[in-house]
Amino acid sequence: MDSPGETFLKARSVLQAVGPRLCRRRCVPLLVLVAAVAETSCHATDSLGPSDVASVDLGATKIVLALGATRSFYALLRNSSGEQLFYNSVTWSSSNDKVASITPYIPSWDPTHSPLWAELVVTGLGTATVTATSEGKSASVTIVTVRYPPVVSQIQPQNPIIALGNKFAFRVSVLDTQGNPFPEKLAWRSDNPSVVTVDDNGRLTARSVGSTYIAYGFDEPLWPSQYVQVVQQASIGTIASLTLNYRTACAVNSAGAAFCWGDGTQGQLANGDAGLYPPVGLGKSAMIPVQVPGAFLPSTVLPSAHHSCGLSTTGQAFCWGSNGGGALGDALSSPQQVRPVAVSGGHAFSTIGTGFRFTCALDNGGAAYCWGSNQYGLVGTGFVNSNVPVALSGGFVFASLSVGFRHACGITPNGATYCWGPNSSGELGDGSTTDRASPVLVTGGASFVQVSAGERATCGLTSGGAAYCWGANSSGQLGDGTTTPHATPAPVAGNLVFTSISLGNSHACGVQSSGAVYCWGDNSAGGLGNGTTVSSLVPVKVSGALLFSFVYAGLGSSCGLTTAKVAYCWGNNDYGQLGNGTGAPSSVPVKVDGQP
Repeated sequence: MDSPGETFLKARSVLQAVGPRLCRRRCVPLLVLVAAVAETSCHATDSLGPSDVASVDLGATKIVLALGATRSFYALLRNSSGEQLFYNSVTWSSSNDKVASITPYIPSWDPTHSPLWAELVVTGLGTATVTATSEGKSASVTIVTVRYPPVVSQIQPQNPIIALGNKFAFRVSVLDTQGNPFPEKLAWRSDNPSVVTVDDNGRLTARSVGSTYIAYGFDEPLWPSQYVQVVQQASIGTIASLTLNYRTACAVNSAGAAFCWGDGTQGQLANGDAGLYPPVGLGKSAMIPVQVPGAFLPSTVLPSAHHSCGLSTTGQAFCWGSNGGGALGDALSSPQQVRPVAVSGGHAFSTIGTGFRFTCALDNGGAAYCWGSNQYGLVGTGFVNSNVPVALSGGFVFASLSVGFRHACGITPNGATYCWGPNSSGELGDGSTTDRASPVLVTGGASFVQVSAGERATCGLTSGGAAYCWGANSSGQLGDGTTTPHATPAPVAGNLVFTSISLGNSHACGVQSSGAVYCWGDNSAGGLGNGTTVSSLVPVKVSGALLFSFVYAGLGSSCGLTTAKVAYCWGNNDYGQLGNGTGAPSSVPVKVDGQP
C-alpha cells in the first residue's frame, strides 16, 4: 500500500492529466476528485515495481496550437486489470521536430516517478505526431500548428430549447488574435444523435423528444458544452397580450396561460426544474414559446434582461429568474429562482414593470412600489438594495407606469409625467442630466397619455397621438432626424399620429389607428422591420400588409400582436427571441410558432 505522500502525488498527477476528461455531464469539485483518487489508490493492488502495460492514453487525439506555444502531456498507463501504473518507463517522440519538439521530464514535486510527463514546444508551422510508448504499447496525438491562436466568440444561442423537427444553426465566430479568419474549422458532435444531429457547420436537427449535449472545438476528443432539449411544440392558443423586453418575449392567452421565448440564460423563462442538470430555464434559451407555470392577467407578464414578473388573476405579483439586487422581491437572498415566487408584502397590483435588476409596480390605488437594486435610488431606500417592495417616496399616485433599463416613469391621473433614476443622457426629461432618487416632472409643456421608458431614453404620446422622445440618441432612437441627445421632449419627425409607442434599447416603434407600424433608430439586426438593415433617424414603415394593435421594441428586435390576435416578431434572433424556432434574424415580420 502506498504511503500518504505517494497517494497524494498520484492523485495530483492523475487530476492534472485526466481530471478535465472526467468533467462530462457536470464538473466534480477538485477536492472530491482528490479524495476519490486517493481512496482508489489506497485500495489498489498496484505494486512499487513495474507491471505489464496494457494501454497508453494521452487524453487527446488532436490538438491545435499556435507558434511558440507549450503544452504538458501525461501518459496514463494501465495494466490489463485497468489499474493505473505509475513507475513504468515511457519513450516520447515527435514525427517532425521542426514543427513540434517533445521533451520528457520528471516534475520537481514528484522525484520518484518515471518520466510519464513530457513538454511539447511548437517550433514551426505544419503537422506533427507526438507518440508515447511503454512496453510496446503506444498512443499518439496529432499536433496542428497555426501562426496565431484562435479567439472564439460566445456561442449563441446557449443551451437552447427547440421544437421537434426544428432545424437551426449555432452561431459562433472564430478569428485569430490578429482579427483574421482562423485556418482550422470547428468540429461538432452530438452525444445522442437519436435526439439531435449536428453537421459540420453546427446546424442542428431535432430528431426526437429528449435532451443531449453538443460538443464543439478544435481539440479532439471534443468536450460537451451545450445542453439541448427537444420538446413538443406547445399550442399557445388565442393571444390576449404580448410583451418584449431586451431579448425575451412573453404572451398571455385568453385563458391566462403565459408563454415566453428567447433569452433564458438568467432563468427568465420560468420553466425550471431543479432536479435537472442544467436546470431547464436556467442558463437556457427557448427558440419557441414555452409555458410559464401559473395563471396571469393579460399585459402583466413582463420580462427583462435578467428576470421576469407577472400578476396573477388576483393581482398578486410573482417573479422569477435572477435575484440580483433583490429584484424578485421575495425577501430571500437566493441568487435565482427557476419557478415563479410570490413577491412579499401581500400587495394587490394592477401594473408591473421590470428593469435591470429592479422591479416597480402600481397597486390598485395608483401607489408605486419598487424593489431590487437601488444603485441610483430607484427603490427609495437611501441607495440600499431592497428584496421586498418599498413605497416610492413623494406619495405620488400614477395612472400608468413604464419601467426602462435603469429608470422608470409614471403618468398621474391629470396627465403629468414624472421620471426617476439615472439621467446621464437626459432620459428623465427634466432639462438636466442629474440623477434623481425621487420622481421629477418631465418639462417641455407636453401632456402625455402614454410613456415608454427604454435604455437611457424615453418616449411619450400626447392625447392627439403626437410622439415625443428624449434622452440618448446615438442610434437615432429619438426619431427627430438627428443623433443629438435631448434632455426635454423633442417631437418625432414626420407628424405621424400613433395610438401606442414603445422604446427599446436603441430603436422605437409606433402603431397607427389603421394598424400600420412605423419604427426608427438602430436597424443593424433588422429591428425596424422594413426589409433592410439600414438604420433610420426618422420613422420608416414596417413591411407587409399585417395590421397590428400594438408593438414592443426590444434589443435589436420587435414583436407585435396583429388585430387578428396573431404574434409576429422581427429583427435579431440570437437567443430565439423571434420565437419561430430558426435562430436566424429577419428584417420582416415572421410568425411566432405555436399559433393557429
